[in-house]
Amino acid sequence: MLKKNLFLKINLFNFFFISLVICVLFYTLEGLFNIDRFYHPDSKDHYLNPKEILPTFQKNYFDFFTFLNYGYHYFSKLLNHNYYLLIFSNFIFYSLTNLIIFEKVFKKFFKNKNLFIVVLFYLLFLEPYRLHLTCHVLKETLLIFILTTFIFVKSFLIKTVFLILLEFVRKNSIVYFLIFLSYNLIKKIILYVNKYLNNYSFKNKKIYINLLLLILIIIFFYNYSFVFEFAKNIFYKIYYLFRVYFFSDMQSRNYDNLTNFQEYGYHIGFWLKLLTWPLLYLSGFFLFFTTSILFKILGLIIIINHYLVYKLTKKTFITLGLFLIIIFISIFSTSYTAMYRYSYIGYYIALVYFFFNLNFNLRKS
Repeated sequence: MLKKNLFLKINLFNFFFISLVICVLFYTLEGLFNIDRFYHPDSKDHYLNPKEILPTFQKNYFDFFTFLNYGYHYFSKLLNHNYYLLIFSNFIFYSLTNLIIFEKVFKKFFKNKNLFIVVLFYLLFLEPYRLHLTCHVLKETLLIFILTTFIFVKSFLIKTVFLILLEFVRKNSIVYFLIFLSYNLIKKIILYVNKYLNNYSFKNKKIYINLLLLILIIIFFYNYSFVFEFAKNIFYKIYYLFRVYFFSDMQSRNYDNLTNFQEYGYHIGFWLKLLTWPLLYLSGFFLFFTTSILFKILGLIIIINHYLVYKLTKKTFITLGLFLIIIFISIFSTSYTAMYRYSYIGYYIALVYFFFNLNFNLRKS
């Protein structure tokens, strides 16, 4: 068994090297199990494809949004689409992320039981699917590094830079920031608003409320048709956007037996997917609906992770924010395996953030 005294002697340089060794060992292990190095189609079809046409600056030099979602493509181009350089860069990003987590999260539990530290080491640094993503030419490892850095750096300027990088690497990745949303946060906001309102007398509050109602009534009756049409247009834009994604054809695996409910039509199928996919993901029970041994193992790992976290802390790391992240990703995914990979970033960051905010000590052993 690993001893906590051993971790006390490890400096950041040593831990960076240990993380690199972990990557190499897992990469070798996948090779021994004959897992295809291009198991994920994105690797070969996009990131390692030098023929793919990328957007370029033309007339509008400030059209940044044209480049959203292409950050990793440009990074691959910078490394000349070299497979081994991209894999090694993943190892570097994985190791740098580990350094941040080791320093900001793992160290705070050194006074706890040996078993606690060993289990926590597994959860934070040896999570199999995170290592699997690291050993393939995919952008998830870079995204996890960016999000982890964003959480723990204090500089507003650096946070802004990493926020831009996040969107540059994957469009709409800002959804992962829902991880900060929790029932406690909502409660704090409500208490703050209530405290703020209590600073005013009842008379002042009554004046503001009446004034607001008067403005709304004037706007509505002055041009109620405009208000109605405006609200209706927003509703239908969202409605048809969700419908397009619901019926889109996203590449799926032959073992992707979890239905996307398209056969039930949009209205029923949309809600069935929205209610079942996040629950199956967070529970790990999707393992009962797939024919892939590897995917069954991933479901079992999620169940084990929940058990280990609860055994250590008597709490769960599932939050309102994590649930909403998976709901949003489910809306824009028609393949369960794709939804699983995109959601994993939120899942892992939720785990890290949970232990970062955890404040308790177990008995020493």
